[in-house]
Amino acid sequence: MLTVQRVSVGYGDAPAVLRDVSVTVHPGRVLALTGSSGAGKTTLLHAMAGLLRPRNGTVTVDGQELRDRDHAVEHRIVLVPQDNGLAPILTATENLQVALVASGVAAPEARQQTAAMLGRLGLSGQADQLVEELSGGQQQRTALARGLALRGGVLLATR
Repeated sequence: MLTVQRVSVGYGDAPAVLRDVSVTVHPGRVLALTGSSGAGKTTLLHAMAGLLRPRNGTVTVDGQELRDRDHAVEHRIVLVPQDNGLAPILTATENLQVALVASGVAAPEARQQTAAMLGRLGLSGQADQLVEELSGGQQQRTALARGLALRGGVLLATR
């Protein structure tokens, strides 16, 4: 479980972008953050993924205070950024396989998981296309496939 308790987050010396925010993400549940542009949705997700340290309050995962991005990764918190974070000169397949192998999955297993995940998200026909050739929606689904393939305990996505 990922818990944000009374968190305030800001950038540099500027006033806090978010103040006194609390939210709990329960396993197996979907939580949607909505708000106008500039409301702080992405900032909150960055704090939840360990990319931004709160000025006040705490972010905890399974009862442990989140220290940083590496700690978030250890706890299987996966962030799919708005720009999707994919390598545009690699295929959809290569983007997933590289991430899986880098996380310690053996190459044969990475190939199987990649094919299965792309299939689950309706991307089997685009598996061998360069990411830069995919539509925006297909790129986003490829990024989600990568996050799911990495077996994220918590999958955070921005759009």
